[in-house]
Amino acid sequence: MTAPPTPAPRTLPPPTFVLGYDVASSWGVPVARPFYTSAVLTRLLKTAAVVPEYWLFQVAEVIRTAAVSGRVTATATADFLAGIWDLPIHLDAETRARVATHTFPLALAHAIPIECAAYLELCLRLNLPLATTEAALIRAAGAAGVSIFAP
Repeated sequence: MTAPPTPAPRTLPPPTFVLGYDVASSWGVPVARPFYTSAVLTRLLKTAAVVPEYWLFQVAEVIRTAAVSGRVTATATADFLAGIWDLPIHLDAETRARVATHTFPLALAHAIPIECAAYLELCLRLNLPLATTEAALIRAAGAAGVSIFAP
């Protein structure tokens, strides 16, 4: 099996929100809140989002789990993951460098996993709202002064 090609650099508009892996994963796996996640995708097609650099691994894990359980086919999974980079999504290059100084303290302060705190850190640093359906992250965002993206 050959590795997929690395996406070519492209010029994207500035991001207008931080995209949670849960929302993006729902585009490849049916979810409980399809109206919100579909509205986010519709809005993304007209603007751009930003994500922590490990975001695709989170999305891929949700999709992998759905494939293993038979909720999606292997072909649909491969197509979804190959096509996700066609969307206007910026990868944040600073995520890693801020773990100890910014992300870890947010995780402790809001009793959330480091992965979730990275989304808060990104929202706070870039002053952007967060697109998510994760209850704990929504609660932490509110406490941290981060708004939830309203498509």
